[in-house]
Amino acid sequence: MAPGSILFLLPLENFKTVERDRKSSAIVRLMLLRISLVLSLVVSFSSWAETGNACRPANDPFASPGVMPQGPYLGKCLKMENKRSFRRITREQAAPYIPARWFSDSRLKQAMFFANISHAGQFWVGATTGADVIQDVIFQMERFAPEWLAAHTQLRFNFKNGHAMWLFPQSGPVASEPVALASIVLSVEAVSFVGGPDYDLIKGTQGYYGLAKRMVSLTDEYMGAVEEQHKIEQFRLKFEGARASAFFALAVKQLHEPEMTSLYHTLQLNCTNTLFQVIDLFLKRPRDELSRAWTTIPVLSKGALETRNVFDDQHPLPNLDKEF
Repeated sequence: MAPGSILFLLPLENFKTVERDRKSSAIVRLMLLRISLVLSLVVSFSSWAETGNACRPANDPFASPGVMPQGPYLGKCLKMENKRSFRRITREQAAPYIPARWFSDSRLKQAMFFANISHAGQFWVGATTGADVIQDVIFQMERFAPEWLAAHTQLRFNFKNGHAMWLFPQSGPVASEPVALASIVLSVEAVSFVGGPDYDLIKGTQGYYGLAKRMVSLTDEYMGAVEEQHKIEQFRLKFEGARASAFFALAVKQLHEPEMTSLYHTLQLNCTNTLFQVIDLFLKRPRDELSRAWTTIPVLSKGALETRNVFDDQHPLPNLDKEF
């Protein structure tokens, strides 16, 4: 007799009972599977959170968890010594870092406050001296080998005369005087994990890197380019007057991701397409497939700016090294 054929010899009532038992067993197994999956997710999240606490820099309330947030290297500590996403903070959060006489300065009444600004090998709390403070918006392209294919792009903002980004140390004693920056750079960058590889275009598609949305001093960017022997091309954008400050406000809003919850991807989430998402949003320009593809490749950025009619070719700029 074939397995299971005994069912056909049972009374109808017994057959129904067996069928109910089978369905009940299947439901129980499904419930146990779901519970197992939920428990696995809880354990994974708890492990990620505990690892994040271990990776987070000590005594710094503005630091991110400092871990790979997802992917094959989930939970590994990120190299946070020099790269960290900027963080918008409140006036109250900034107060302990700013001397009272500067904090009460009338120029800070409409200030935007930030933490994790990179300058001179450390992180700083920063304050803009007002709201409408941006004079120029400049798109920068830093080429590296192979130069015909590879580049890094970022946005530079020059402050108006009489205005600046005031910096105060984020750690150590409170400074008596601020460091005044005439320019600030927004840069989206790959961040490797501890023991992980240096930047590589191919590995950038395989989940090897976290993503930092940084606020960096122009001096640091220049020194880094000199050290790496890279050239940084500069393209002034047609964002003048109040539009320049409005674009800065939108950029820091859209790029604000202080917990560093994204993975870098060479094609899908990189230094260039992230910036063009902000530019297109500001221009109220729809992003179709062709537009997304065009803005994925950093070395094609100048053409993408020209297509959008925002590249100011009437006022050309020298490479950054010519300014210093």
